[in-house]
Amino acid sequence: MSWYDKPLSRYSYFVSHRPYLVILIVIILIIFAMYFSSKVEYVNFSNSDMVPDNYEVVKAFNLLEDTFGNPSSILIAIELDDSFQGYNKVNDLRDYKVIEYIDVISQYIENTDYILEVSSISTAVKEVNNGIIPKSNLEINKLISNNFIFENIISKDYSMTLIRISLTDDFSEEDNAEEVVFNLEKIISSIDDPNIGLNVNVAGEISAGPIVEREIGPDMQKTSSYSIYGIIILLIFIFVVGEVISSFNKKQSKKIKILTVLGSIRFGLIPLSTILIGVIWTFGYLGLVKMGLSSITSGVISMIMGIGIDFGIQTVMRFKQEIKDKTPEKAMEETMKNVFIPMATTTIAALIGFKAMSMGELTLLQDLGKMMSYGVTACFFAAITFVPAILVVLEKWILSLKVKFKKK
Repeated sequence: MSWYDKPLSRYSYFVSHRPYLVILIVIILIIFAMYFSSKVEYVNFSNSDMVPDNYEVVKAFNLLEDTFGNPSSILIAIELDDSFQGYNKVNDLRDYKVIEYIDVISQYIENTDYILEVSSISTAVKEVNNGIIPKSNLEINKLISNNFIFENIISKDYSMTLIRISLTDDFSEEDNAEEVVFNLEKIISSIDDPNIGLNVNVAGEISAGPIVEREIGPDMQKTSSYSIYGIIILLIFIFVVGEVISSFNKKQSKKIKILTVLGSIRFGLIPLSTILIGVIWTFGYLGLVKMGLSSITSGVISMIMGIGIDFGIQTVMRFKQEIKDKTPEKAMEETMKNVFIPMATTTIAALIGFKAMSMGELTLLQDLGKMMSYGVTACFFAAITFVPAILVVLEKWILSLKVKFKKK
């Protein structure tokens, strides 16, 4: 007899003969988890999240920021649109209409939150021309030609120029980047385009984070949805289709056949509770430990579901084998004795792998490893508590209905 046989037998007996108590405990834990999951903060992903604070380059950057203020900046790229076919199309960004348009954008940006300074071709032209933008392209060309001030503002072929935006010291990339990028995009879209063939876009390292977040967020939601849909289809195919076909080939009353179909649907849906409860518990724990969630790390939900569903399937499949010649309680006792150790071993092996991810230098990988560990552990506990308890309860209910129908 192994050292774990006795405690495992006791636990198997408890979960099989006290299913309502187990379900009640699980529901209480779900309520607590839902409360703490509401405290999970969704944070913007930034490059600083990728690298640990003890790296020399990060220390140097922080020292630079503390000494000289926030060096952060955002760019707005303005380039000629080659596909534009309008009669007003410009072929040179030194055109006064382009510079006037850029000047309007620059003035609006200067009055936006967290903006310290704006420099562009329009501000440079006004600087060298007593604050005035000439209405003559020839005069503008004279101002720009051979003037070193414009070297880092406009490209040599005059097809692209930049608006450089310096940010204030109280700007935080993690907290304010999304707001600043949104305001800049709003300014660009609200100012009337002179219809001369320009592409205007927010650019720069800081702006990349919110833009990537915006694109990845819906993709992650789609990934999670596709994952759950795929799992449902798989479970229906495994547990429902075969049972339905075989039941209608047997000579049984319609009510018994309907109960058989309902039973197969039950076997198909119950494994889903493993990942649903597991995800809720995971988010609850994230809220409890105050761990933030970004659109990047939220992708682990699909991975948690992919791994966690296996626990529910193992429990249900084994129970289906045991229930053929046993009472629901006895069948579940044997089920738990046979699946607990394999599932626990799988969980421990997964945790070792995720711990290895947490030992890496990149902060993002550490967060992913931790979240995967929480998720797989939560799914395991859901599979050894709620799943066996609800299986026993539903099986006893269906058996009682079958007895009633047979008597009639």
